[in-house]
Amino acid sequence: MEKQVPIEELADGRLALMATAYTMLIKSLMEHGVARETVQRASDQVWAQMGEQAGRLMKSLFAGEPTDVVAQKSGAITMEMHGMVFRRWMLEGGHRTEVQRCPWHDAAEQLALPASWRMCASGHIAFTDAMYKVLNPEIVVLPEKEMPRGDTVCTEVIRYGL
Repeated sequence: MEKQVPIEELADGRLALMATAYTMLIKSLMEHGVARETVQRASDQVWAQMGEQAGRLMKSLFAGEPTDVVAQKSGAITMEMHGMVFRRWMLEGGHRTEVQRCPWHDAAEQLALPASWRMCASGHIAFTDAMYKVLNPEIVVLPEKEMPRGDTVCTEVIRYGL
């Protein structure tokens, strides 16, 4: 009898592998003396390109939908695909998202990547901003300046309808 692995388990494993590989690459570049700013620019550029691709893939899903629906649903889909656990609060003209769990953050913790070299929040903003520019340029991503507290990994505010 052939043993089968559930598709969700395979997807979770693939996501964990990608997050670990990305983090190992960042750590290796750090250990080889590549300037942090150079690594972050390259990382953000890659994440922005992936965000553009995600926006193009989802654009037809949201054709004709109101801006708030596009922002909320596409953001939730993307965060779930990237294995993030999050909370969302509705604001006047937007919403605020707090990420409690993120595979990239988890990988950075496991590999003891120094906090100053953790580029997952920056990459997340680059991805999200690029995706929303494709989906609807009226949607604006505003990273929050305050440092996360407690069980929050990173936060963002998404504005639309202002």
